[in-house]
Amino acid sequence: MMKPRCTVAPTERPVSLGEAKARLADAEQVDAVTLLERALWGAGDADAARSALGLAFARAPEWRAQAAVERRLLPPLYPES
Repeated sequence: MMKPRCTVAPTERPVSLGEAKARLADAEQVDAVTLLERALWGAGDADAARSALGLAFARAPEWRAQAAVERRLLPPLYPES
């Protein structure tokens, strides 16, 4: 059984390429971003990275589903009843 995937962008924008990669659910898209990182840092082939990115992101990014409820450290001061 496949896990549900979320194609809706996260509510907060990623601040780095690494953070965006961590939020991706699709393995092909993650691999393409890894190739991009290697190419950016001089340890990879830029043409291969560009080709992989084009194929992986021909469709919309598939984001990991975010937790429905965030755990708070403290209860709210004025709870709504």
